[in-house]
Amino acid sequence: MNKNYFSDKVVLITGGASGIGRELCFQLGHKGAKVIVADINTELSSDLIDRLKDHKINSGYHNLDVSNYEAFESLLKNIVQNHGSIDIVINNAGVACAGEVRDLSIEKWRQVMKVNLEGVINGSVASYKEMCLQGYGQIVNIASMAGLTAFPISVPYGTSKFAVVGLTKSLRLEGKGLGIKVNTICPGYIDTPLLANTEIINADRDTFLSKIPFKLITVEKAVQIILKGVEKNKAQLIFPRYARVLNKLGHFFPGLLEWQLSKSVKDFRAIRQLKN
Repeated sequence: MNKNYFSDKVVLITGGASGIGRELCFQLGHKGAKVIVADINTELSSDLIDRLKDHKINSGYHNLDVSNYEAFESLLKNIVQNHGSIDIVINNAGVACAGEVRDLSIEKWRQVMKVNLEGVINGSVASYKEMCLQGYGQIVNIASMAGLTAFPISVPYGTSKFAVVGLTKSLRLEGKGLGIKVNTICPGYIDTPLLANTEIINADRDTFLSKIPFKLITVEKAVQIILKGVEKNKAQLIFPRYARVLNKLGHFFPGLLEWQLSKSVKDFRAIRQLKN
């Protein structure tokens, strides 16, 4: 493994102002990368850029709505014009909501799809086209273990992540002969603002979060694992261990996994609050 893999690489990170994205900025910056933060939240992004400068990290910020393809395309062309290339694009921006499908408005579905799916499609397509012109590059799409197995009580989120997994695996095959690496990242539960701020429909937030059956992995550890996988050009990185176990259960013991997931539905219904 080349310890200087990220040195001097121009890296664009969507959803870079918080959570996984924020930690990616610091860890990549300390590895010598030129970090470009793309986020719709200007306040968080401004604070991040100040802190990155305090750490002597070469960084910049662009306000970006990932659901706007033209804006994404324009940003990438701007990066190439100003930096000479775009080496890595990490499509990380995401949102989530939890609740039974019968309680979710169609607007909730659209919100999740707009960011988690349209945003990744836009980032993947725009960066892929730019990388084809320069003859190299790497696209890293942050999916989830929810994109590998059924994910009841967060069906819109799971639906978007299934699509991201399919998109990324297919794009990897097209990119192989063109010098472009494409990686799917499928983490389990990470201790980030995305999880903490997930909108819970018709259930108490604290009670819902307390029922997560697995220990949360720290964002620092998660990003260390992600970057090692990116450096090794892993086709699909699934972590931590329980996420890999669940994935294998789905393949080899689907009945057992279905029983476990059905139990999670039953547990949620025990705390579901009926509307008057």
